[in-house]
Amino acid sequence: MKRIWEDINFTAICNENPYYMGFKLYQITGMEVSTTDPKKFDIPHYQCKNARTNSDTTTDIEKAQVYVSGGLKWDGCCNFRFDEQENCMLHTCGKKGMTDIGKALERVHDLGSELIQNWDGS
Repeated sequence: MKRIWEDINFTAICNENPYYMGFKLYQITGMEVSTTDPKKFDIPHYQCKNARTNSDTTTDIEKAQVYVSGGLKWDGCCNFRFDEQENCMLHTCGKKGMTDIGKALERVHDLGSELIQNWDGS
């Protein structure tokens, strides 16, 4: 399952079963013009795995660097790690960038409540 959250610049990829949901979050670094509407930007760009510069981006999520990954259990408990931190120090521009990371994790929790069949988390 894939969700693109343009408002906070993250895309989530989730795999769920009745008791657990694995997730990966990818940070959107920019948007490309739509293939169907030239007035709309709706194709996300992500940092490439092993990128050497900020301009090393891709629209293929399979080639993109994972920003955060983890797993959410049926009871609302979550383990996660900042994969991106293995490559560099994390950087945000202003308060919004910092709060967007928290909002992305909050939305993962909300997805768990929707997708995990035996959800009993708070």
